[in-house]
Amino acid sequence: MNDNPNELQSCNANEKPRINLHPLLPFDAYAMSGIFIPAGWSFYAIHRNSSLAGFFCVQANEIHCWRHPDFQGRWLCRGDMLALLEPLFKQYGFVVTRVRKVNQIGQRFVTRWGGRLVGQDDVCFHYVMTPKEFNYGTKQP
Repeated sequence: MNDNPNELQSCNANEKPRINLHPLLPFDAYAMSGIFIPAGWSFYAIHRNSSLAGFFCVQANEIHCWRHPDFQGRWLCRGDMLALLEPLFKQYGFVVTRVRKVNQIGQRFVTRWGGRLVGQDDVCFHYVMTPKEFNYGTKQP
């Protein structure tokens, strides 16, 4: 097990999932991704093996993620995702996100975790996920 406190840990059957996200400045998020996100969002970097794997940005119950294009391999597992979403589920009862229509990989990512398509506009598909819809894999709470 890696002892780096800023790294999302891998999940296995014998280990409780552990997530320790550290804040990321909006300027840094823009510099890494080229994506401008307005004020009011919280950013959290995700590291694997001392490398930046991506980041999450959260505002209220809306959540988005970005995976570093040079990162290879698994950057997130179910236990890690649940640790991230659980406080939002407890506070709001559900989370929402949207994915650009041209981003088929993003659409698969969201639906694989249990996101349910609830609408669309000219540019994006809109998704919602509740604790009941979250894909827990073989372990149910």
